[in-house]
Amino acid sequence: MLRFDRRAENGMAEVSIQVAPDQRGKGYGQRLIRRGTLDYVARTGVRTVWAWVKLENRASQHAFLAAGYELVDIDDPFDLEDIVRQRGQGIRLQHGAPESTIRFCKFEYAST
Repeated sequence: MLRFDRRAENGMAEVSIQVAPDQRGKGYGQRLIRRGTLDYVARTGVRTVWAWVKLENRASQHAFLAAGYELVDIDDPFDLEDIVRQRGQGIRLQHGAPESTIRFCKFEYAST
């Protein structure tokens, strides 16, 4: 599954992907990201698409790089509870849980 969330305030979009566990490692993610991004950019006129990938998720990092995205940042650890509050999503995290602090890499696709 590939999902794009357009950010109205800056004209950019965020992409997220989920590949079924039994289909991982077959190159589907990279192809889905590439084709989906090209289609989305062509249909919407969005010029920049970015993705956040967990630092330890090497397979997803590889898929975004192979799909034409560039690594633009590696964040210091930050609290996911703050992100959830900023985005207003209905995600609940147990306060103080170790998994609520995660490091991410930021990947960006800029259309020409």
